[in-house]
Amino acid sequence: MPCSTSINDTSTNLESQLALFKIRIYVYIQGCSLEHSFFQVLMSNAPALESIFISRVAFHEPLSVDPATDQMTVAGFRVPSEEGRAPEDSIKMNMEASVIKSMILHSIAGLQLADILRFASNLPYLSLFNCDIGKHSSKDSDALLDHESLTGASGFQSIRDICLEGCPSKDTTKILQGAQRSLSDFGLTSSPVTEFLVQALVGGQHAVTLRRVMFRNVDLVDCEDAFHFILCSLSGLELLVVWGGVMVCKPMLLEQTRWVCSNLNYLELKPQCDRGGESYSVEESQNAFMKQVGSLKKLRRLIFEEQSGDGDTLGFAPEKSLDLLGTMPCLETARLGLQASRGLTIEHAKLILKKWPKLRRLNGVPVTENTAFVDYMREHGPDIKVRRYLHEP
Repeated sequence: MPCSTSINDTSTNLESQLALFKIRIYVYIQGCSLEHSFFQVLMSNAPALESIFISRVAFHEPLSVDPATDQMTVAGFRVPSEEGRAPEDSIKMNMEASVIKSMILHSIAGLQLADILRFASNLPYLSLFNCDIGKHSSKDSDALLDHESLTGASGFQSIRDICLEGCPSKDTTKILQGAQRSLSDFGLTSSPVTEFLVQALVGGQHAVTLRRVMFRNVDLVDCEDAFHFILCSLSGLELLVVWGGVMVCKPMLLEQTRWVCSNLNYLELKPQCDRGGESYSVEESQNAFMKQVGSLKKLRRLIFEEQSGDGDTLGFAPEKSLDLLGTMPCLETARLGLQASRGLTIEHAKLILKKWPKLRRLNGVPVTENTAFVDYMREHGPDIKVRRYLHEP
């Protein structure tokens, strides 16, 4: 019999599925309406459940009591209690005995963040927590969370992978503070980033255990140097991806503090070297930034994000980057802000072939404007694909 249950209709279908929950280890629910405390139904009826995926679900109505039996009901289902024990105590015992390891909530409505965390923080084996908060975390929810400490909660002792979307900064900070043991993956989307959040991310055990960090469309509120501090603090980091954000390249900061992530193999971000009104020059900024990147000798993928169009959006001379990076023994894929380049030469091609021996793809190169460079690369490095666009075959 299958070990998973998929529900994609209204809540009336859940009653027919309830008996099957007892033997299921994976539940996928989407596009329906559930009562506010449906998670408690799972605790009472799905002892073998290991993974929950809920998408496009609207939650409504609080937990209620069936007047005929004086028992708690959720979406028409009874929440059983042991003799002499209140239903709430039985639910807590079920949660403590739960083997749920993965919890993914996407595009949900009607639940507050504090309610979600109150549930998740009591799951002792939870290792993956992915939650799209969206517009549904109200000020009331934030206030509730302020009075709760997640540090030491059983559900955050095993957590390894956290991904949040639309989460208030102070709540993200509390979640990070609660997951102090073995966090290896962290992702944040459409959320503010503050100095306190960065300190929680790079502090404690996270500095040693974090391997992969991703930001997408985040707002750096009071910490424009956040990405630099991450690279300076997370010694075990293997991947850093920043989409829709800018790393301001300050020469003095880059020269004073060394990036410690010597095992980094994937770096994708957008450096900014030409911010106006600064005391340093574009050249100084580019030199300091590229020297730091060039020190990461295990890099396999290096991507400088650019805006749409063919303009030079990085603020520095892209051809010079090839010299500044130096020898990159593991580099396989690169996109270095070359899309505005008109001066790539055969000497640049020779440098790449000599110092980047494992390169297999060079993206963002204006092919028709640099024919001598491209022809040399294709003749002497036939295994290397030189492309204008990132996703070009």
